[in-house]
Amino acid sequence: MADNRKMQHYINISLQGGETNTLTAAAEGYDITDKAGAGGGLSVAYELTKGNFFFNVGVGADYQWTGQHLEAFTDEFERIDFEGEALLYHYNYSDFRERQRTLLVSIPVQFGYWVHPYIYLAVGAKIGLPVMATYSNSADMYTDGVYDRFLEPFSNVPQYGYYSTDRYSYSNNSMSAVRAALPQVAATIELGGRIPVKMKKHQLRAGVFAEYAFPFGSLTRGSIADYSAVDTNPYTQSQEQLRQTFVMNSVLDSYCLKRLHQNLTVGLKITLQLNVTRNTEPCRCEGY
Repeated sequence: MADNRKMQHYINISLQGGETNTLTAAAEGYDITDKAGAGGGLSVAYELTKGNFFFNVGVGADYQWTGQHLEAFTDEFERIDFEGEALLYHYNYSDFRERQRTLLVSIPVQFGYWVHPYIYLAVGAKIGLPVMATYSNSADMYTDGVYDRFLEPFSNVPQYGYYSTDRYSYSNNSMSAVRAALPQVAATIELGGRIPVKMKKHQLRAGVFAEYAFPFGSLTRGSIADYSAVDTNPYTQSQEQLRQTFVMNSVLDSYCLKRLHQNLTVGLKITLQLNVTRNTEPCRCEGY
């Protein structure tokens, strides 16, 4: 380490990875479980060090892989059958699973303090701007019809549009498929230490970190499934046409949530520091 009594200038190259979770709040009528995910990031920062204090600001990229599981739910619509009789048509879902993939450009800022010559604590903030947000989901689904004059719903009658349970899946790989992937601000904390390396103007440090991110912006929510292209004519409807035309939207921007989700990431971070201070002499780490 260079003489810490003088202002030191560094270029930091950081690599981080760990576990990422969405933290959701389900709307009434839905039961959602957030699944464990993963995240990673690469950043470059400029750092100033004076005494035991340091400050850095940089730019980077973060990748997040997250997901949810929904318990059984039903979408209900008014329909007319072959005989012109009114009914309630049900799409009955179970085992709904979704995964999202999000790539963000990030701007991290961090303030730190060396509490010991080899141990540091740092807090900061990070702005994340999504440049890609895709998702894929799947669910078991069957349809049935409920008539006022019958006690039990009609099911497994394909000619009436009542189809037995089958697995349906959907993927949206457009760059901004998840409308809820809004810009976010994260609070960050990091605790770690210096790893001794025999390099004159290089330092290496490693630590554990946590980031709690809040999205900002507005969002117009939609239904979890879009049936606008589905044929509802009782004479021409078919299960194959249903499979090809209905769309399962992302959980994150649907009515299933009552508010915008947050993200929590915890993991490990390694930083290589290149000392770019002029006339820097090696330090024996004495008298911190």
